[in-house]
Amino acid sequence: MGIAVSFKLLNINGTLATYGYSKDFNCFEGVFEIDLSKHIGLEIASENEQDITFELVTPCDGEWKDYGLAGRAIMKIYRYYKEHGIYPEKGGHYAG
Repeated sequence: MGIAVSFKLLNINGTLATYGYSKDFNCFEGVFEIDLSKHIGLEIASENEQDITFELVTPCDGEWKDYGLAGRAIMKIYRYYKEHGIYPEKGGHYAG
């Protein structure tokens, strides 16, 4: 069985983005805030996702003890931001 996490941009205030995330692709009950402008120019590998600082406002249902579901969404957001220079509106991560 795979792991699926979806995320949706809720708000941007300056360089601070607020995202909803969840294991359900229609409900985003978990919320985190992230400012990726602090990470520009840094090389962060997927195994070092803990190097990206974020504020977990509300964990989603079924979130892991180490906030790994939020971490998977954050890495997808980071890769998109690094490539395009903007925060993605929505997306997801699936590991089968």
